Amino acid sequence: MKEIDGRVVAAGTVAFREQEPRNNIYIHEAPGFRNRGIGQELFKALDTAHDAGPYLTREFGDPEAVAMFEALGFQAVERVTEGWIHPAEPATSFWIDGVLATPRDDLSIIPLGERGSPAPVEVARLYDKAFQRAHFYLPDTPRSDAEALDFFLGKQPMATFSAVAGGRLVGGGTLSPPIFGEDAPGSAHLSWLWFEPPDLADADVVVGVLVAHVLDAARQLGLRVQIEAASITPHFKSCINSIPGTDLEEGLTILINDPV
Repeated sequence: MKEIDGRVVAAGTVAFREQEPRNNIYIHEAPGFRNRGIGQELFKALDTAHDAGPYLTREFGDPEAVAMFEALGFQAVERVTEGWIHPAEPATSFWIDGVLATPRDDLSIIPLGERGSPAPVEVARLYDKAFQRAHFYLPDTPRSDAEALDFFLGKQPMATFSAVAGGRLVGGGTLSPPIFGEDAPGSAHLSWLWFEPPDLADADVVVGVLVAHVLDAARQLGLRVQIEAASITPHFKSCINSIPGTDLEEGLTILINDPV
């Protein structure tokens, strides 16, 4: 913390997360005390105390904060839509049922582990490619397929679906426990959704059907769903924005201080 005349005017923290190769750092300056170098001072103190770099941070709709981190050597890599979907909300539920009822030729959505589903190693490889596209999370060391699957799906995913078209694995989506644990009761997280259709003309269809299956699983469990739609998955973002009844907010900027 930083105090001036007995008043806390800025605070910062470093959060260590095992599932990310970069540690999360957050710094907040009170209005009226910005542009004085206080944030930079806090960052240097945190960095010295923890020797915890490299770092990742997220700033929501705050251009001054983004500018401060950029002055510290951070680089903005993504703009993200965040929010909640309530699958049982009537308009959303109607959308889910409509997508699930629509026949899709040569496209199957199969829960992981069910008869006919792709082998876990295939799913791991698909998600690993997705992960490498999300370069602000890029791991420092290679992982085995088993480690990749554990990483992407978590140890206890609620539901994981694979999209198969023409006998080929083209996408996947996972409903996982909430990323904030006790802070998000009655909720789940659409943690990974990806597709790899270099020659698939209806990519929007694949994403829409995957999202509908994940939301249907959440609806059956009585859960709301947290989402984070970055520009690395434009089809996902477009799909989420088209679902009625969603509660979304745009503007989160993700920054890292060790661009790859």
